[in-house]
Amino acid sequence: MPRDLKKVVVAHQKKTTKQVSTKTIKRIAKRARFVWKRIKRVPVKHPHPHPHLYQKRQQIIVKLQQRKKAEEIDLRYFDGMGFSLEPCVPYAWQRVKETLQIPSSRSNRLYVLGFLNRHNRLYPFVIEGKVDTSIIRACFNQFANHIKKKTFVLLDNAPIHTSKEFIRHIPSWAKKNLIIKYLPPYCPGLNLIENLWRLMKYQ
Repeated sequence: MPRDLKKVVVAHQKKTTKQVSTKTIKRIAKRARFVWKRIKRVPVKHPHPHPHLYQKRQQIIVKLQQRKKAEEIDLRYFDGMGFSLEPCVPYAWQRVKETLQIPSSRSNRLYVLGFLNRHNRLYPFVIEGKVDTSIIRACFNQFANHIKKKTFVLLDNAPIHTSKEFIRHIPSWAKKNLIIKYLPPYCPGLNLIENLWRLMKYQ
């Protein structure tokens, strides 16, 4: 359904030589169960550039999940999310010519970084301020000293996860039984911790 009903009127007149009003078009649209509401923004869906890579990584994840189920290894999903402590400004019933007010305050952004397993056990880090590769590296260093068995960590291809500084430490973590595996690009659905961030941020 076009947004501009005047264009619908013109198109209808050209096709049928009959004149109708925009009110008539609105009535017809309502009968057809159309409603006028805000259009929703959604993330751009990127077609995966390497379908074979996606399938290969997906097979690796399935095998790791099977090994985790057999208690041969531990399997974790790593990622981070930023949260603002500023309260949202809600709607409320207010008297005419009166406006309810809430204090406005600025706060530093909090970042939660974590290693999540499929049983929803989270090994978290809370960071106030900027998060860079050195922070991520420190989190992995601490987690490597915490693990009790061979542990695989799945993470996305964010720049701070693929920087030279981060990659340089992968062999030293492997010596501590902490193995890094990258997820395919544009596949947040494969990263279990993304579901946790979605719940925390929007529900």
